[in-house]
Amino acid sequence: MNCEQARDIILTDCLDERPAKAGAELTAHLAGCPSCAEFLLTARKDLLEPFDVLTREKMPVTVTQAVMSRIRQEREEQLARAEHSWWQDLREALAALNWPVLVPAGALAGILAGWLVFGVMMEDKRLQLAQNERVLFLAQVADSVADKSRDMADYGTTIETYFLEEKENS
Repeated sequence: MNCEQARDIILTDCLDERPAKAGAELTAHLAGCPSCAEFLLTARKDLLEPFDVLTREKMPVTVTQAVMSRIRQEREEQLARAEHSWWQDLREALAALNWPVLVPAGALAGILAGWLVFGVMMEDKRLQLAQNERVLFLAQVADSVADKSRDMADYGTTIETYFLEEKENS
């Protein structure tokens, strides 16, 4: 522990008579550092002793009662605000609404939402059908290409055979 850390602990914990965060380490530092030991004595003398000579005044009972009454009143107000739930807020907001207008508007919103969902489902169905048609078309094209390539393979083999036979006969 260095002197700066020791003096910080002296000012924050030792003078308040709280257990020091680094009690054993501070005690070891004070034993080996006369400067910090002197700092502790001076701090106690200059910061604490002047308060020892002061007499403690008693607060009048009426002031104490007034303060305690105000504390109780504020606590009750806080509890009352905490008990006011979100459900009560919702009920108050719903009570303030214009229901003759909201009922038809809600029905219209429900119809539009249903139409939208149904439309999306139908569009999805149409896309699946179109995709299936494309797959079938591509399968037909692939079969057609395969048939033509078989014909061409036979044709190419026939031509090759013809020329090879011609070459052999010559």
